[in-house]
Amino acid sequence: MRKFLILLISVVVITSCKKEKKIDFEYVTTKFKEYSNNVERIEYNAQKIDTFPGGVVWNNRGYALIEKDANDDIFGFSFYGKRNDVDKEYL
Repeated sequence: MRKFLILLISVVVITSCKKEKKIDFEYVTTKFKEYSNNVERIEYNAQKIDTFPGGVVWNNRGYALIEKDANDDIFGFSFYGKRNDVDKEYL
């Protein structure tokens, strides 16, 4: 019975192990192109902290939005950006 159990466990372990697909540059770019066609809009909040000699710290926060734009022949997308501490917006 013990030999049978060891044999059974060995068979299960060996058959359940499979070779993983190699992840290289070509694989990553292919997957990126595959999934990027499904993305219509990306929006995110950002924070950038810069520390300078003398203890000066810049803590900038903002918002960005990137959308596909079929009417844009050059880039194919539109961009909107806004820093919270500056009264300007970027399109």
